[in-house]
Amino acid sequence: MSRPVHCLKCLGQRAGPGKLRSTWTKCLSGSRSVGTMAKWEINEYGDNEVLRLSETSKIPVIRDPYEVLVEVHAASMNPVDVAMRGGYGSKVINIRRKQCGSFQRGSEFPLTLGRDFSGVVIETGKKVGNFKPGDEVWGALDLYRQGTHAEYAVTVATECALKPKSLDHVHAASMPYVGLTAWNAIQRNGGLTREIAESKNIRALVLGGSGGVGSIAVQLLKSWGVEVTATCSTDAVDMVKDLGADHVFDYRSQDMIVDLKGIRGFDLALDTTGDKHSRDIAIDVLKPWQNSVFVTTVTPLVRNFDSYGPVMGLASSGLDLSQNILQGFKTGVHVRWSFFTPNVRRLRELTKLVDEQKIKPVVEGVFPFQHIKDAYKKLELRHLRGKTVIDVKSNE
Repeated sequence: MSRPVHCLKCLGQRAGPGKLRSTWTKCLSGSRSVGTMAKWEINEYGDNEVLRLSETSKIPVIRDPYEVLVEVHAASMNPVDVAMRGGYGSKVINIRRKQCGSFQRGSEFPLTLGRDFSGVVIETGKKVGNFKPGDEVWGALDLYRQGTHAEYAVTVATECALKPKSLDHVHAASMPYVGLTAWNAIQRNGGLTREIAESKNIRALVLGGSGGVGSIAVQLLKSWGVEVTATCSTDAVDMVKDLGADHVFDYRSQDMIVDLKGIRGFDLALDTTGDKHSRDIAIDVLKPWQNSVFVTTVTPLVRNFDSYGPVMGLASSGLDLSQNILQGFKTGVHVRWSFFTPNVRRLRELTKLVDEQKIKPVVEGVFPFQHIKDAYKKLELRHLRGKTVIDVKSNE
């Protein structure tokens, strides 16, 4: 694939505040029209075959004074990308897309997937005061937005922050979505803050410590001084120990239940796997009747909306949550659901922890932009060791 070269000299110039030069026709250093870009898109939901590479798509434009146009240098893959390719969340997300007026030609298609990004600011809206063209930024887009598996993406100032100086774009792109998901689960839903962790002897259990969210959760908790126990498969035990976990158990081992019960008395359990058996074990080893919390990032809410529609989907989810709460009443444990939410303040805190070398990215594989289908196939195996990253600037 011939690769365009869009230079900051051309892209960073303005005809006026918040507007790109209307006179662009060709970049001085490239052969493609400056107004076009390459992106991966789908025009229907399905398997890998619905993914299509477009090399003549229009570069997105800023339509809101708080938006930022970013040249994407690297993006990452998350399980939600595979799920959304198949239609996951289409009903509830489309409600949000309609509210924001982001439908194209009356539907969400063509749809570009991808949440995480690391790249360079090209242009800012009139009311963006904290970024300027040339700034290196990272972030994660809300689910209703067109995604980052493209050479350019539009975000808002509240979805991105200055990139950690200690990371290149490839490694930076691996962290925002999972980092914010972990932070949201631990702090907002789990009720644990750094101040609480540092003032008490907190013990936490992370189910799925080798995955994207789990690997960040282990490190975040350790940076707060929490005693961390994690579960993972046999071949990931050493990796999770290297992340700082105090105890690591193989979830495939027959002795895992005995091992966990031997050190029972956890204040917080974070489930990133959605496995019911593991959930029941975790609830059993939390401190009963002492404000301990079980938080899961794998919930039936979106799938219920997809299956039953907004009204019945909400009712079905309410029933599911009620059953979890009832289980909590019986065991003396709070049971809560957690979701990814963009949060610029937490993203900035994550930047600080990375530059202080208290949290490091865990990247299992890097794929060139044109081989993105291979990355989707890899993610479908769901045997994750950290993150899979797309090098958008790769010339392979």
